[in-house]
Amino acid sequence: MHSRRCCSRCYLMSIHALSSADEARIKKKPAPAKQGSPPQFLQFPGDQKIRAGEKVELLGNFGGTAPITCTWLKFKKPIQPGSGGISIETTENCSHLTIAASDQDHCGCYTLELQNKFGTKQASLNLTIVDKPDPPAGIPAASDIRRSSLTLSWYGPTYDGGSIVQSYNLEIWNSIDNTWNDLTSCNSTSYHVQNLLTDRQYKFRIRAVNVYGVGEPSAESERITVGVEEVTGEKQPLIHYEEKEPEYRDVVIKKDCSVKDFYDIEDRLGTGKFGQVFKLVEKSTKKVWAGKFIKAFSQKEKENVRQEIDIMNSLHHPKLVQCVDAFEGKSNLVMVLEMISGGELFERIVDEDFELTEREVIKYMLQIIDGVQFIHKQGIVHLDLKPENIMCINKTGSKIKLIDFGLARRLEDSGSLKVLFGTPEFVAPEVINYEAISYPTDMWSIGVICYILVSGLSPFMGDNDNETLANVTSATWDFEDEAFDEISDQAKDFISSLLKKDMRARLTCAQCLEHSWLKQDTKNMEAKQLSKERMKKYILRRRWQVKALASLCRGLNGRVCVLLKSVCYHPHSAD
Repeated sequence: MHSRRCCSRCYLMSIHALSSADEARIKKKPAPAKQGSPPQFLQFPGDQKIRAGEKVELLGNFGGTAPITCTWLKFKKPIQPGSGGISIETTENCSHLTIAASDQDHCGCYTLELQNKFGTKQASLNLTIVDKPDPPAGIPAASDIRRSSLTLSWYGPTYDGGSIVQSYNLEIWNSIDNTWNDLTSCNSTSYHVQNLLTDRQYKFRIRAVNVYGVGEPSAESERITVGVEEVTGEKQPLIHYEEKEPEYRDVVIKKDCSVKDFYDIEDRLGTGKFGQVFKLVEKSTKKVWAGKFIKAFSQKEKENVRQEIDIMNSLHHPKLVQCVDAFEGKSNLVMVLEMISGGELFERIVDEDFELTEREVIKYMLQIIDGVQFIHKQGIVHLDLKPENIMCINKTGSKIKLIDFGLARRLEDSGSLKVLFGTPEFVAPEVINYEAISYPTDMWSIGVICYILVSGLSPFMGDNDNETLANVTSATWDFEDEAFDEISDQAKDFISSLLKKDMRARLTCAQCLEHSWLKQDTKNMEAKQLSKERMKKYILRRRWQVKALASLCRGLNGRVCVLLKSVCYHPHSAD
């Protein structure tokens, strides 16, 4: 009996020991991984357009396995709560960004980034702060002063309020009444003022108008007296020497001194994504230049500007804007450029005081091709020929210059060069298809510009960028619109010789200059007026496109991302 009890006790003890060992093994075995999910947005706002001064609230609701980290970014840089009047509140499933009183500095692309250990998710929106336009930049300038009239010209506003400038209100002051009165309203940046009296002095100021209201006035012009016809042009504060041969300098970027050591910085002429443009007066010569202050935080950004300056050192030609000096700092570069005060060519030709005829178009095309031919002879392609980059050198003449060499590239020793940038409406098919480019790539853009100049219509512009790029890729265009009923066959043949899908079949600059349309004697041509109304509509649509689009546009079927680079130093397109 005792033996049996002992065995039973031993058996129970062994069972207990086994159970303890099993439990130990079970405890040591890792627990199965919990199932989780990456963050996902349940609700996120679309693009916002807010009146200046109003409160902005951006709310993102999300789900996913906690904990989820939320980060708000503006232009891909984290936003610090408290800076710029911005506050951020985040809970377990919601993040709320608030701007108490918005202004134009709050414009931009805002992104909410969600992150947990299972993944990352982002959502973005564009915030536009709309308002009345800023005052027109600079000082209104008087020219062509006659016995009872003068031509007044001015710059557009540095910021258009997020909406197209529809018109300009001109105000006049005279020394007899000593009060400001409304003079007129016009759509361009120049106006021929008539019926002035010789017994008093006049001053002028300008207000820009958009759908949100009338902006504050510009700076006042100098006092002006009519009665003595002006021939020297000395009263044009921004037009000192433009008719002269430009000054050519081989620029070496200065890194050990400041632009302020050599130049007085005066009026701000324009603002854009790249930075700002100011009127500069060279201390040693008193010459007037344009200073392009470019934000450049990374080495890549700085290298892009250095490359542009290097290319411009090879482009000393009267039809090309000149860079005469440059400075490099920790986070910016300054390019000192030839001052060009006449505005964009396309805006000039719709001005009431200028005629738009096929004869005038020929004169402009000859100048464009002259400049491009020199660029090509230096082994360089421009790659961004478009209306915004063709500028009139002053407000009264018809001479032009090509600007903005930020996308220009050297073809020499580059082998097969391929690029993925340009402006959809003007870019050649080989760029979209990511094929090798060459000098004919610029010739395609010249063909598009000529088509628009004679007709006021764009050959490839679609309802959106994908449609535009599809039209370009297929080289789909025609002369069927009634606008071409009044255009000569020679002009049509010239355009057709450039808008060829096969780049090898396009005319070169030299061949263009030998084309019968450009070689004819313009003095004996019929001065038949072309439609300015179509051109005005095109300009409005083009302006809206440039303002509304972000700096990137999606390429055809997602295959190509085409950079919409509308940055140039003149005020009209410094956005």
